[in-house]
Amino acid sequence: MPNIYKPPASSTTLAYDTITGFNHAYTDLGPTYASGDLIDLIDLSGTSVGSVVLQHVGNGYTNVFYGTATGATGDVVVLGDVEASDILGSTPITVVAGPVPSMLTGGATHNGVATAPTTFQFLSPGDSTVTAYDTILGFRHGTDHIDIGAVATGSATLQSIGNGFTNLFYGTAQSGIEGNVAIYGDVRGDDLVGLGGLPLTLIAGPQAGHALTGAGARDTFVFQSVGDSTIANYDIITNFVHGSDHLDISATAHGAVVVQSLANGWTNIFWGTSGAEGDIAVHGQVTAADLIVGAGAHVDFIFA
Repeated sequence: MPNIYKPPASSTTLAYDTITGFNHAYTDLGPTYASGDLIDLIDLSGTSVGSVVLQHVGNGYTNVFYGTATGATGDVVVLGDVEASDILGSTPITVVAGPVPSMLTGGATHNGVATAPTTFQFLSPGDSTVTAYDTILGFRHGTDHIDIGAVATGSATLQSIGNGFTNLFYGTAQSGIEGNVAIYGDVRGDDLVGLGGLPLTLIAGPQAGHALTGAGARDTFVFQSVGDSTIANYDIITNFVHGSDHLDISATAHGAVVVQSLANGWTNIFWGTSGAEGDIAVHGQVTAADLIVGAGAHVDFIFA
């Protein structure tokens, strides 16, 4: 059975308990734990109030902070790697990335009960870089979030790479791309926190049939190959804002581009040649000003 630690009310930031030999289990890319698994868990159900914060401090320790009913800040110091998937309870969790490359895990299920909604927070570009990046496992679109408000001061990019992973790049306007996080799971623009209206680029992956969602303003959806979204297996774009967002098919659209506006609020975009037709379904209005096409392309509109 799992070893379950339930901190006492006396474990606070002024006088905290310390756990040694903590066993965080990397089971697979979508962790599901049962009662017979030999892992360690921290039970904050009925104990934490308001929020739980896991802070990786870079020296092999993890601080576990949580609110209590008395108003004091509960604190447990753990020698070992503690992730959101190791926490029992329904209180939302924030995982603060540390200064060394790590594998951050959320989205577990313990005896049929899912991990609480989790926000993965990056406070410095150096926490996860293009040469030494963090990996997030078990990310759940619509439930979990990634907070890059402290580091994404210039731009951000989500790139689907086709094997279940998404790369998140971010940085400053002065230095260019500095940060990189690899996420296993479906990550969309509305899962990102702290952009504050900064431009977001979403690059479609090589496996068609995905859903791409913008962050709400200044989004550019990029398709680098006709095969990224086909008539037989097309991508869907939601949260598209006409006049603010753009759809970039310039890498492949050099001939006819057909924009079909439907009465139900959707717009179909077709381009390419016979046998290699691209197709994207966009929820929202799309006009010529929203499209970025290649040299020699001409755009025709159909209203249905």
